[in-house]
Amino acid sequence: MGTGMHTVSKTMFSTEVPVLHLVSRFWIGGAERQFVERLRRHPPGFRAVVGCLEVSGPLLEPVRRMGYEPEVFPLKGSMLQANTAVQIARMAALIRAEGIRIVHATDFNTNLLGLAAARVARVKAIVSRLDLGHLRAGFSTWHRKAEMMSSRLADLVVANAEAVREVCIREEGVRPENCVVVRNGIDLTLVEAVARLPPELHQVRFLCAGEGPEGEYLTDRIAQLGLGERVFLLGHRLDVPAILARCQAACLCSSAEGLSNALMEAMASRLPIVATRVGGNPELVREGENGFLIPYGDAQALAEALRALLSAPEQAREMGLRGRRRVESALSMEKMAEGHGALYRRALGGAPVVREPQLRAA
Repeated sequence: MGTGMHTVSKTMFSTEVPVLHLVSRFWIGGAERQFVERLRRHPPGFRAVVGCLEVSGPLLEPVRRMGYEPEVFPLKGSMLQANTAVQIARMAALIRAEGIRIVHATDFNTNLLGLAAARVARVKAIVSRLDLGHLRAGFSTWHRKAEMMSSRLADLVVANAEAVREVCIREEGVRPENCVVVRNGIDLTLVEAVARLPPELHQVRFLCAGEGPEGEYLTDRIAQLGLGERVFLLGHRLDVPAILARCQAACLCSSAEGLSNALMEAMASRLPIVATRVGGNPELVREGENGFLIPYGDAQALAEALRALLSAPEQAREMGLRGRRRVESALSMEKMAEGHGALYRRALGGAPVVREPQLRAA
């Protein structure tokens, strides 16, 4: 259970509007990393209180270093059991005790629990839609309906890409005025330092960072094709900016995305991009300007795009610089913080959120 450390230091003598930020757990992932950055760059006039469903994961320590001790609302297996109602009641009690006026949930489970608790406590609820993965095969009908319900019933829905917002409006019936885009941000400070490291030239090597259920299959396939000296699976890494600084290009071949942290980090590292034309990727990558977009699953198109970048290093370098400028102008942490501040004022009945300038899709 949370210790309530934040209660004395951040509640009793503060005139800032309290916002309850919810995340399922503190694993290394795009949504979780953006959650941490949301706390680090919290908009002025609003005070953060942190809640989670599991007090676990490597990102918990950075949250604690910022002075937050998360209040825990543990689920026990399925959400369709009595304990879920108990946790909703506990969350509603915390909302009342802390004087919280906005609940900002981050993922599927916290969207549902946070929305329910906000309704019980009669405060504003903001749910997050950060990707389009629910459209893929494998997601249950219940999951899709629950996602749609939380989006429709929330006071506001925050999407991190225009593509995600459009799906919420077009396919899920969310009112356009209730669905706001606040794009992810990335911290350019660390990138600036590591980008000065000398790049790896000469021979091309493909470095794959991250973990997932496909790891064993990929390892076998790499061996089958005799690519063991060219393709390297790095697993989970904490030094991705340093790795990017030694690369000539970046590639993202996913089947579903919101606004990809991986792409933004690569752009901030001045790398040209090859990415699939899915989700918010076209909002980041402009065809022929800072990279290339390819159809998902088209290995030949991917090979041709990579060849074009690697065979014209000067052109690729210019593409990378244009991508970096794109990040600086539209995707900074400061822009993200401004967007969240406007979102919270909107939730409290203030001035309408001014729509961010659209990133023109390729």
